[in-house]
Amino acid sequence: MFDHAPRNRVTDEVTTGCPCGCWFTRWWKLPDRQRTCVTLHYLLGAPVKAVASLIGLSCSTVRSHLAVAMNQLAIELTERDGVPSG
Repeated sequence: MFDHAPRNRVTDEVTTGCPCGCWFTRWWKLPDRQRTCVTLHYLLGAPVKAVASLIGLSCSTVRSHLAVAMNQLAIELTERDGVPSG
């Protein structure tokens, strides 16, 4: 359907299996639109333009949701690893 999903530290947590489902727990706590954008783009590999079309948002809004969500997930996963953020 779509090309392979983009790879980064947060999406790698999904493929390698985060202990105790911590990635899933943090993903589930994202606001609905952020979670939808992350799921469609990073997990299913949909291009930003396709995500925008599917959920009725502009491409820039989808990119913004992705950036905020991935930043939040990265911060929480870094803190989980014992490395304080900031």
